[in-house]
Amino acid sequence: MDGGWILGKKGQITAILIVGIVIVLGSSLVLFSKSKAQQPQLRIEEAPTASDPISGLVQSCLATTTTKGLKLIGLQGGYAYPDERGIAPGAHPTEGNAILFPDDTGWPIASWWYLSSPDDCATDCQFSSERPGMDVVAEELERYIVRELRQCLNVAVVPEWDITYGDPIPAAQFVGDGVSVQLSMPVTAQRSGERLELSRFYATLPTMLPRMYALATELTNWEANNSFLELHTQNLIGTYSGGALPPISDVSFSLDQGRYWIAQNARATLQDALQSYVPGIRLEDAANFRPVVTANPVAQGFYDQMVFSRSGLSTPHQDIASHFSYLGWQPYFSLNSGQQVIGPESSNVLMGILSLAIKRYAASYDLSYPVVVRLSSGGEELLFALEVNIRQNEPLSPGALILPQGQRQSSTMFSPQGAKANVTVVAVDDVGQPVSATVGFASGREFGIIGETARYPVVLAFPAGAAGRAVFTAQQHLTVSVPLAISGVHDEKVLQVVMPKLRTPSVRVEKVWRQKINSAWVYNGTRQALADDESVNIILERVGAQGEEQLITHAAVTGQGSAFLSQGIAPGHYRMRLTLTKTSELYIPPTRICPPDLIGGLLAGCTTVPNVTIQNESVIGGTVFDERPVTLHASSLDEHSTIVLTVLETGIFALNESFRRIDDLKELSPSEELSIAYRTALLPRFE
Repeated sequence: MDGGWILGKKGQITAILIVGIVIVLGSSLVLFSKSKAQQPQLRIEEAPTASDPISGLVQSCLATTTTKGLKLIGLQGGYAYPDERGIAPGAHPTEGNAILFPDDTGWPIASWWYLSSPDDCATDCQFSSERPGMDVVAEELERYIVRELRQCLNVAVVPEWDITYGDPIPAAQFVGDGVSVQLSMPVTAQRSGERLELSRFYATLPTMLPRMYALATELTNWEANNSFLELHTQNLIGTYSGGALPPISDVSFSLDQGRYWIAQNARATLQDALQSYVPGIRLEDAANFRPVVTANPVAQGFYDQMVFSRSGLSTPHQDIASHFSYLGWQPYFSLNSGQQVIGPESSNVLMGILSLAIKRYAASYDLSYPVVVRLSSGGEELLFALEVNIRQNEPLSPGALILPQGQRQSSTMFSPQGAKANVTVVAVDDVGQPVSATVGFASGREFGIIGETARYPVVLAFPAGAAGRAVFTAQQHLTVSVPLAISGVHDEKVLQVVMPKLRTPSVRVEKVWRQKINSAWVYNGTRQALADDESVNIILERVGAQGEEQLITHAAVTGQGSAFLSQGIAPGHYRMRLTLTKTSELYIPPTRICPPDLIGGLLAGCTTVPNVTIQNESVIGGTVFDERPVTLHASSLDEHSTIVLTVLETGIFALNESFRRIDDLKELSPSEELSIAYRTALLPRFE
């Protein structure tokens, strides 16, 4: 083992590692090579197909997020974020407009039919429904996608690509037994010499939610109009009447003191009975429907009454299973207007020499409790709550039911009859000049146009008693939104906004370069024009203030030519990424690699790496300002017609081939560290 490195195991390992490094570097160089002759390839697809790996990734995340959103919406009665719509359980299960599922997760289930008046209301008791229209269900799905899509995108990667995602704007629509989601979201993907821009993505998924929703609506209508659950509860009370529960009406003739019941015990008995019997309610023709047949005619009649008849239901449901549950929620319960001890009313009747004792029993039940209905099919579920209400032994019902329409009721916020408050509005650009802008107001998911700033200033009437954001839009200006809350009609406010103006200067590029002296790359600083076979891909991302429209603008410049930025440019702070490529063959001769502790390769252990040739296009430098953005001032943009950008070139092509080494390749990629080191020379200038 004293024969040196190259004959020993260490020498073999060193050689293997070096060859591995060369393979990795060579693979990276191949990725840098493109087939375009003059400038970096710019590919824009407005309607990408799933065959594209990046659009496929986004569409896969869109489908996954949509599926998760549908599941959450189904579990919560049609809402992804019920609390944001004022739907939440109360302190008591029969208060509030949702039921809390009694398990470790404790999610809320919206009540589709419930008594909105206090439980002890005596007259004019009001009922409500939190059944959302399908348009609201679509909105909830859109909200979920907006908030959760990025979680999927953040963990998904496409090798070789650096991907930037903008803000997602989904549009969901339920059609038949499916949901279609169109997603508008700017996506920029970059790799060496190539830039991909996508903006629209689609996902169409099968879902049973619309049909389960239609069936749930019919069941809710049937319950509200026919008091099905209340009648079943009456039968249940009758079954226990005179035994564990005080009878609604009974008479006994005896000389004893009669029977007595404690209200608290009666409530516990009823709770236990409901947990056992409510799950026995069945929906005729449902996927899990099984008739109950018994030889006892009384029991048969009882079971038959526990079936939701298919009559009156138009929604096909043979492939939908139904489950009814009462999970022990504390009911609202009162006997005889709050009596705690229920006993007989006694009287004695003299019949000659006989005295007959008559005991009358009359229990008046007030009872409210929730029932959760679960419809399921193909792994999907829709849960909603129905509240059962009995007062003085009779179903408490409002009469004919009018549930909310399928479409959300139009808001009166922007109607001419709605209360308004005057707001003085001033819109100016970044140099203080008035802007003729369209002014809107967004509150929740409501949006309406308020007016225009044709005059300076202008007084506009905004909805009184509303909080939201005033939105200003104008051609060749960035859209700006600002928070606005108006307490009442006399709440006069002054609203002044600055709308950055978009300019359209041309852009050209120069380069400064580094040269190799001995074995080190050092900054030369010589400023040169781009060669005819050199191109720069430009991406500028504005770091806007809160409420300002995001601006990402780009261009590609070849040689000594110029170009215009795709979106124009406004004053502000910009993240900048410039990538310099050269369309020319790059040859790296065989390179002798030695371990760092050896000198000149004279000792054993050195390895010769074969030559490498990079065809077509190679990245040879660039400028990156990400953590430390650059600032473009309004005065500079207004006083000059051209922005001159500078890239840092690594002059490997200027280096004699015999001095090029394989490890020089790692110096070619754009570097923020080098850009910061030579920041002064690389900052934009104007002419």
